[in-house]
Amino acid sequence: DCQKHGREEVKIIEKLSVAIKTMISASESLTRAFVGPKHETLAGASYKHSRGSNRSPSIVPDEDSMSRFIDDRTKNKVQDVDEHKQASEFRWPRDTLLSVISTFVHFSSQRLKELNKLINDPTFRMPEILDAKSHTRLADIAHTLLKLGGFDPITMSCRGIQNYFQKLLPWTNWSQEQLRPALNLLLRRIDRMFSKICKKPMTKRCFDWEATAGILNGIYLTIDRHPYI
Repeated sequence: DCQKHGREEVKIIEKLSVAIKTMISASESLTRAFVGPKHETLAGASYKHSRGSNRSPSIVPDEDSMSRFIDDRTKNKVQDVDEHKQASEFRWPRDTLLSVISTFVHFSSQRLKELNKLINDPTFRMPEILDAKSHTRLADIAHTLLKLGGFDPITMSCRGIQNYFQKLLPWTNWSQEQLRPALNLLLRRIDRMFSKICKKPMTKRCFDWEATAGILNGIYLTIDRHPYI
């Protein structure tokens, strides 16, 4: 019958959540902060090159000056590529983990609510998708991306951080006091990020404000669903 199938589906979701929690537990290395070069913005160098590339020189440089100029430009381009590569390698595993888990939590939470109504048994206990330890670990991982996102526009728009704020945070039970520090950690980081960006014109111009709007929308949804925060 429907109730029997509902209980079986709950067990499947519970087994998946155990696997998810195990994966989160094994991801401690992803809580480490980015240690690569931190310029005003990773897009800054290419931005400045593109702005200056169309300008004609007022004087004709000699051969030695031109050679040094080309060498400097080449070094800058190589450095830009290296920095973007480091940021990409740092971002990718965190982005993937947050994206997968956020999507799972989002759909599983909704499905468990539907199954709870279907089973209609007050004695039946629904499983906990993520525990407090898992939420704290995920918040630490998201925190590392927010720190990188302060000077790397690509990070702010990556699917993982967007899904985390828009799909996972609103569906988290923030009534649990042990989860509040994780949320406060993220909110403080976002506040500091905006403060720093406003003081740096180059970063402000290159910043992905559309992606940031998605993150802020996730915070709004979280507060709207949990006004007691």
